[in-house]
Amino acid sequence: MSPTETLSANQNPVNVIYSGVAGTGKTYRLLQIAKQYSDCLPTIDHQMWLTQLVSELSWREVVCLILLDKKTRQKDLVKVPEIVAHEFFVTKAAQNERL
Repeated sequence: MSPTETLSANQNPVNVIYSGVAGTGKTYRLLQIAKQYSDCLPTIDHQMWLTQLVSELSWREVVCLILLDKKTRQKDLVKVPEIVAHEFFVTKAAQNERL
């Protein structure tokens, strides 16, 4: 019976010490066990992230995000064409079919 089967059978933790000469699969087995305890988070591309980010925001909040983004890039003065060309604005406009 493997340690994981023992754990699911009695619901008590089991300490297992793997020992042996090199090449017997100790590390391989530990990596297999570690996969059971690791979360595999789904990846998301940049465009999908942008879409989710601005979907629930109002236009005022989107413009605020743009101004904050520009401020973090050391740009204090922002012109309207720069706001309209920003990826947050473009994504929000595409969601509302205003392109």
